[in-house]
Amino acid sequence: MLPSRELHIYPNSRAIKQALEDIQSFCEILPSFMTIREFFQRVILLKDRKFIDEDMRILFLHRACDFSEFKRLHIPYDFISFFSTSNIIFSFLDELAQEKVELEEVLLKSSDESYKSDIKVFQKIKKNYIKILEEYGYCDTLTLTAIYDINYPFIKNFDKIVFHYPPYLQKFKQEIIDKIKNVVDIEFKEYSCDKQTSKVTISSFSQQILQVAYIKQKVYEYIKKGYLADRIAIILPDKELSKNLQNFDSENNFYFNFNKSFTDTYLYKKLNAIYLYLLDKKIENRYRIFKYFKEDDLEQILFSLKSDTLKFLKSLSEDCQKEEEIEIYQEELKEFEKIFIHIQNYTVVEIVHLFLNRLQKREIEDKVKKKIGVFDIFQTVGVDFDGVVIVDFNEDKVPKKIKNDLYLSSFLKKELGLPTILDKKRYEKELYKNLIYRAKEVAISYVDTQESRKSRFLDELNLTYQIKNLHPKKLSNLFFISTFQKESDDKKIVAYHDITKVKLSASKLKIFLNCKRRYYYQYIQELKEASLPTDEVTNQDIGNTLHKVLEEIYQKKRYFYNEHELFGLIQALLYKRVKNPVEKFYIDMWLKRLPKFATQEVKRFREGFRVYQVERVLQTEYRGFRLYGKIDRIDIKDNLLYVLDYKSGKIPSTTKKEIQEKRVSDFQLQFYYLLSSTIKDTYLAYYYDLENAKLEKDNFFDEKFKLLDEILDTLRVKKEIEIDKTDDEKKCIYCPYKLICGRRV
Repeated sequence: MLPSRELHIYPNSRAIKQALEDIQSFCEILPSFMTIREFFQRVILLKDRKFIDEDMRILFLHRACDFSEFKRLHIPYDFISFFSTSNIIFSFLDELAQEKVELEEVLLKSSDESYKSDIKVFQKIKKNYIKILEEYGYCDTLTLTAIYDINYPFIKNFDKIVFHYPPYLQKFKQEIIDKIKNVVDIEFKEYSCDKQTSKVTISSFSQQILQVAYIKQKVYEYIKKGYLADRIAIILPDKELSKNLQNFDSENNFYFNFNKSFTDTYLYKKLNAIYLYLLDKKIENRYRIFKYFKEDDLEQILFSLKSDTLKFLKSLSEDCQKEEEIEIYQEELKEFEKIFIHIQNYTVVEIVHLFLNRLQKREIEDKVKKKIGVFDIFQTVGVDFDGVVIVDFNEDKVPKKIKNDLYLSSFLKKELGLPTILDKKRYEKELYKNLIYRAKEVAISYVDTQESRKSRFLDELNLTYQIKNLHPKKLSNLFFISTFQKESDDKKIVAYHDITKVKLSASKLKIFLNCKRRYYYQYIQELKEASLPTDEVTNQDIGNTLHKVLEEIYQKKRYFYNEHELFGLIQALLYKRVKNPVEKFYIDMWLKRLPKFATQEVKRFREGFRVYQVERVLQTEYRGFRLYGKIDRIDIKDNLLYVLDYKSGKIPSTTKKEIQEKRVSDFQLQFYYLLSSTIKDTYLAYYYDLENAKLEKDNFFDEKFKLLDEILDTLRVKKEIEIDKTDDEKKCIYCPYKLICGRRV
């Protein structure tokens, strides 16, 4: 029986829970349990000092760096940039403090004069910062090591303290343990396993997201084998995949040890929308605000924010419906008020940035009862599992990439007796090894592409394993148990749809022929693609601008005999539409190509061509259909029309094989020919390659016309349509309906 005056220290609360389950069946008087973090919080006493708020810490550091030599470190001093990079200074100074290393020792170990000058800057920063802390009666992790006392009354409650699976202990914590050894017995129990006892399966995938389905499948297999849910662990080497795992956890099986970030909440997004608009008033930021406020209220919002920032921040939570969000928001705001006196001279943007930073660090506890834990590897220390799934076991993620300290090289760390990057990687590898070796069954997966490969550490584990390959389509079926799946799975959708009753454009017919399912969503159900207005510039945007410029030019003048005059007009009108530097860059790129276009245009005009109409909307009846279209430009010569369809990108092409196999879907020039023929006799329709200044014919124009007639005749009599998905999944890549359709490409 264990003595009741023993204190057992574990690396985390889950390890404590497992230890309790293991001993309570045979132990009547249970010892005390505590995590290693709780233990050091209890054992350290502060006299006449209060621990500093994290934001206040950065504010004080900012003041401490206000001297001319600081620029030597090449760290920006403007508040927002400094706020984001202050961790560079703190991580350096904190590590030295926790390892009981003075900056003077770093100077002695270095022979680089430039580096020594940097260290002298750090000495001044540290001196200034400590002076400010003392002025306000604060302490932090940097100064704690010099001013703490041991809580001996707490220690004397125990005869023995047992540390289970202790991690690497910094010299400061080791110093504390050395001091309490005189009062209480200390014992360390290591955590290691040198022999593999698990069954290991390894799989590779071409896409990262397929691992989400893999996780769900392996969990199902483990539960079926009788493994208890709380003895199953999912290991994510980083948090990148966690969002997708949360989104597809329709059964609410998984709890995440890192909880839900407050950044996902309504209140954070609402305040962040204001912050982004204050930083940059571009159109998408303006519309982002309108998700939360009325457009007419924008000026009043900005005025209220600037005139009384704190009052505005308090009012922001009034329309929130979630009590837990409001509670956290108001807690942080209450603490924020305490430091507000120190930031009243800061700009509104800086104040909002500071408050958002507080909110970013908060998490919302997942209160739904779930059994299967999702961890990073460091959260598994001291816990044994029956079934383990480890994903993303790739070279760039396992072991975790650790950035070298800017001011402490591996050589210096070794000289100073500090743990190096190599030491940290060895520790992480040991954690993976122990986790895998002690489990009953382990499934490991990685992404195998040209950019990603499996971690070399996988081979260093000396595992005996099976390789199991699963078909991506079989896995993707595990993603969807939702209302969408009922409509978008393999069962047929049949719709009554008389296509002769709608205005049929070439693009609408193309969508119908390529994928009836997309046509169904877009034109029968009339589902609109959600999109936020944006200032982002694409090649399509520039192409549309070119269209508008040419329309404006040829509405006023039908021909040109001087190519410089034409090019000058194009250039002037393009520049007139420039909204930002990015758009100007794209336009400048196009202006290098357009002199050739101007030359080609003048050549055609000298041959007798004239612009007849631009951007003409036309309709016609053809084979029982109402054809519709908007033609970029129609030229005329000798009383015959020539249809021109501007193309700033790729010119459509058709092969003979596609004609023979009736796999053609693009009939744009055929449509335009029919539409323009309602005005006058049309000679031919062309694609106008604007980049290369060439008129391109459709080499299979007549053959495609015959095929179009066959298609229309078939559609005219067929009123019930089977709404099938396309067999060519490449067509799904940029489809706006692929999510509702269930396609993952």
